[in-house]
Amino acid sequence: MIAVFVAALTGLVAAGLYFGYTHVFASANDFYIPWRATRELVFNGRDPYSEAVARDIQLQLFGAVRAAGEHQYTFAYPLYVSLLLAPFTLLPYDAAQALWQSVLLMIVLAAVPLVANESRAKYLLPAVLFTLLFYPTARGLILGQMAVAAFGAVVLARWGLMQGHDRIAGAALALALVKPQESYLVVALVLVWAVARRRTQLLVAFSAVIGICLLASWLWMPEWPRAFLTGAAAYAAYVGVGSPVQVASTLFGSLADPLAWAVTLALLMWLAVTLWREARTGWPQFERLLMLTLMISQLIAIGTATTNQIVLLLPLFWLVRAMLSRALKLAALSAFLVAPWVVFAATLVGKDEQPIAFVPVTVGLLLLWLSQPLWQTRQRESEVA
Repeated sequence: MIAVFVAALTGLVAAGLYFGYTHVFASANDFYIPWRATRELVFNGRDPYSEAVARDIQLQLFGAVRAAGEHQYTFAYPLYVSLLLAPFTLLPYDAAQALWQSVLLMIVLAAVPLVANESRAKYLLPAVLFTLLFYPTARGLILGQMAVAAFGAVVLARWGLMQGHDRIAGAALALALVKPQESYLVVALVLVWAVARRRTQLLVAFSAVIGICLLASWLWMPEWPRAFLTGAAAYAAYVGVGSPVQVASTLFGSLADPLAWAVTLALLMWLAVTLWREARTGWPQFERLLMLTLMISQLIAIGTATTNQIVLLLPLFWLVRAMLSRALKLAALSAFLVAPWVVFAATLVGKDEQPIAFVPVTVGLLLLWLSQPLWQTRQRESEVA
């Protein structure tokens, strides 16, 4: 019954988007690229990673071929993403875009109660509004980003872990790899934990789902791993944007490179030491480690995007829940809601987001995490008083 309701609601939202938006103004470039590349593979047997397909995409989006050194807007996903998108290629783009964006919206709405750990309506509605207006979420929905789907998979995996549904958690972890830049570290962490805790069902479910995806992709296009790796290397070269740590370090001029390396190394050592301590003591604070991993993964990710930072809603809500003061909660959430939009608007060049937009959410979350001893001490003092 719930599935029927969700399907009907998704259809209604898709119809509204189609007649009110996508049929008039086709957009969502980040969805069009993998959709068009997949469509070329499905209907014409063309290599989705090829320069010829990239040129067709560029001509459709910009009316001209992109110059060398510019963002090429190529298909830079693992081929199993095309398994997910293949049904959408049966529709014309305006209808496919409307359906895809409605699916992403449903994923976000379904994720909010799990992320915020809240079911009471008076608190759930503000959580929904915050999530939808959160810069990475809003940008991801507008662009039709695969990052939103990966976020939903990470949220589902975390719920499965906490509730003891290992098969669901394992399958969701595999699906989270549709956007490896977003989920790479947390997938690795959970697999290490599952091996240490002998969670066989999780490992089997993960292996089965990722195995099916890889096998089906190989049968469809045997040469795809080489084409994907070549395309990913080219993507990293022409995008030319480092990790949020590297971007933030540019504010320090000539010290930028050594500072970026030092901070990245420190973050990795922090994560490694925390992992080692957890493993030695029987994983008493595994959820805390999970949140730390999500935060660090986005701080050090190379060739990432602000849309990938939607996954930071998990550690953000986790930290805010630990605050007893409503004023402090409101201040923290307000800062994370407003600051990214201010930075985006202040640094926008034409229609292009600038690298500095990577900084507010990632570095802000790191500062909030490091400030825990301060506000937790004040909470204890207020309780004693």
